[in-house]
Amino acid sequence: MSILFKTTKIAGVMLSLTLSSMAWAYSITITEPSEDRAYHRHAQNIEIEANISPALAVGDTSAILFDGKLVADGKKTTIPTADLALGEHTITAIVMDKNAQTIAKDERKVYVLQRNNLVKKKQEAIKKREEYEALPLHKKLYIGLRQDLHAPQDVDASTPTWAIK
Repeated sequence: MSILFKTTKIAGVMLSLTLSSMAWAYSITITEPSEDRAYHRHAQNIEIEANISPALAVGDTSAILFDGKLVADGKKTTIPTADLALGEHTITAIVMDKNAQTIAKDERKVYVLQRNNLVKKKQEAIKKREEYEALPLHKKLYIGLRQDLHAPQDVDASTPTWAIK
């Protein structure tokens, strides 16, 4: 009888482990953006949304990472492109268990592009500033004394395009 009891107990534990692992199997899918895509810096925000099935159990959480850094708890967020570096970025939606272990994830690539007219505006501003810097001192003083003239904005390659007037 003790062998039957032990066998039943072991079978019950194995069934319990199997059911609990099945109950915690999640599927997470990034629904927005629906595919890898490009965004124009300053002109667009990146809207991110994920779908999880089945619904999260108590203690489990979801999060959104952007280039490996946490940007939102939950499954929805918006990221402005103004301060993002140009190029490829990775969006990751994850589900974590109560021990903060990732148990499901989905990834998507997005690309941040610079609008050409902003690049041209920056190049023109840099050129104007370089021309001003090349002027002799007496011409710079003349510009500084006239109310209708102004020195061009101090712009270089590291100046963000949104700061150029």
